[in-house]
Amino acid sequence: MILSAIGYGRKSIGDPDRRTSSVESHHAGARAYAARSGLKLIGVFGEDRITGATMDRPGLKKLPAAAGSGVAKAIFIEDVDRLLRRTLDPFQPGDMT
Repeated sequence: MILSAIGYGRKSIGDPDRRTSSVESHHAGARAYAARSGLKLIGVFGEDRITGATMDRPGLKKLPAAAGSGVAKAIFIEDVDRLLRRTLDPFQPGDMT
């Protein structure tokens, strides 16, 4: 049985040092990792120039349904800070401080 996964990428609003790569390169990395690992990438989501300090991101909002359906067994991200900033529950709105 081939396990399925989804990818997520986010490019920061302010990135003067160009530390983060493009959303497209995040997705390409997820596709490459899935291929090397024998996983089926069933979707990629992401945002371009949206801060990680907010949970109000269209691509991020798609992750719980995709992962929670049980179809996807993994989420690929380039770095955890591409997914979210400090929070208690990443899928519940609230104070991010």
